[in-house]
Amino acid sequence: MTATQIRDIDVCVFDAYGTLFDYASAAMRCKDALAADWVAVSDLWRRKQLEYTWLRSLMGRHADFWHVTGESLDYALAAFNREDPSVYQIIVDALAVAPNRVCFMSSNGWDAAGAAAFGFRTVWVNRGKQPMENLPAHPEAVLPSLAELPALLGL
Repeated sequence: MTATQIRDIDVCVFDAYGTLFDYASAAMRCKDALAADWVAVSDLWRRKQLEYTWLRSLMGRHADFWHVTGESLDYALAAFNREDPSVYQIIVDALAVAPNRVCFMSSNGWDAAGAAAFGFRTVWVNRGKQPMENLPAHPEAVLPSLAELPALLGL
C-alpha cells in the first residue's frame, strides 16, 4: 500500500544504515577487485555486522559502529580469501624498499598475518583484544593501541 500523503506529523525519523546509507555501495565500488563475489561479500558483511551488534549487545560488550563494521568486513573478506599479496607489492614497488625493511601496522589480524607472509615486519594493533588469527604467518608484535608504537620502534 502506498499512501498519497501523510499528514499531521511533527518529526521524520530515519533508520540510517540501509535506509539513508546504501550498505552495498562500498562493495559495489570494489566490484572489479571482488569480481563475481561482490554481492556475496556485501551480503555477508552486512549479516555479520548485524550479528556482531546483536551478540555484543547480549554480552554487554558495546563497540562503536566503525569497530563492528571493521570486524564484520574482516570476516567477509577472509571468508572469500581476499588476502592478495599484490596489494603489499604496491608498497615495495612504490617506495623501492625490500619487504623486510617495511614495518606494516594494521588493526586487522588477518591483514597483519597476510603482510607477514609477504615478508613485511608487522605490528597488529589489537584494540579489540581479539584472539590471534589461525593463519600460517603472525605479526612480529601485538600492541593494544598506537600509543605504544614509538617505544616499539625505538623513537
